[in-house]
Amino acid sequence: MPDSAYDSIFVTALRKSYNSFELLESIVNLRVGDEQVPAHRLLLETASEVFRAAFGGNWNNAATGQYAIEGHSKDVAVTMIKHIYGSELRGIEGHTEDENIRFLLDVYMIGEEYLITSLQIEVIRKIKDLLGRLHGMEDDRPLE
Repeated sequence: MPDSAYDSIFVTALRKSYNSFELLESIVNLRVGDEQVPAHRLLLETASEVFRAAFGGNWNNAATGQYAIEGHSKDVAVTMIKHIYGSELRGIEGHTEDENIRFLLDVYMIGEEYLITSLQIEVIRKIKDLLGRLHGMEDDRPLE
């Protein structure tokens, strides 16, 4: 992810964990469908106010280190998690541009739900690129 929202998320998490093992020791499990995905709590909390609220305080999620991502497909949820870890946003291999645009809109919605603006910005850029290619246009205007 160039000029990256990820850099901001990761650097902020590193600064918070200076002189401690919090980043290394605070692993939580995200339930995505029937799969458990381990993740660093500090990265999740840095990326999303929703995760910060879920794992902070006296909530059950904080005590158990478990959190269920519900209401979204596994692919969409995993894409959000990968974004938090710095992966480039991609469509789904073997799908049409229309299917990928629908998928990206779902990713945008999970970004909205979890308050991850950097993910939403990446989705908008990707959709803009896909639409430009689909209609044979190149548009170098900055996003407003």
